[in-house]
Amino acid sequence: MKARDLDQWPNALRFTIGDGGRFEFSQLPWPGEFPETSASTSKDFTLALGQALALGALKVLWSYQDRATNRSPAVWLGGLGHWAEDLEHYDPALSSAVLFLLGRVIGLELIDAEKFRTLKMRIDALDNETLHDIAVDALEGRPAAEGLLGGLSACPR
Repeated sequence: MKARDLDQWPNALRFTIGDGGRFEFSQLPWPGEFPETSASTSKDFTLALGQALALGALKVLWSYQDRATNRSPAVWLGGLGHWAEDLEHYDPALSSAVLFLLGRVIGLELIDAEKFRTLKMRIDALDNETLHDIAVDALEGRPAAEGLLGGLSACPR
């Protein structure tokens, strides 16, 4: 994607996780605010942007769990579900890329708890600016999240 095309994606690049002491899925880039035409131009691009969005989703999801709020799991999973559904309506391939990575992380937690804890610490350390940079890199064709994920996001062929 060319630099001038990035101007069409300001909300795809904005993460506000933790602002005001809140951690909600509405603090992720919201698909309803994306440009009318999908940014997906290739499988690799879609996977890279999906990784960036999934990192933010994991950060929000884990913040709900870590904060031991009075909210039930149904509330925070419902928030993830609404966001993922909006993403599906916007671009099914992008939604699939996000959900694929979320599934891989859940699988990692089940099969290798130590690697999962390491990955969780890496993702928890990301701030909004870094998530923004990862999304910009994805839009510019550079899958920056891959190094952070250590091959976890590789699609089986």
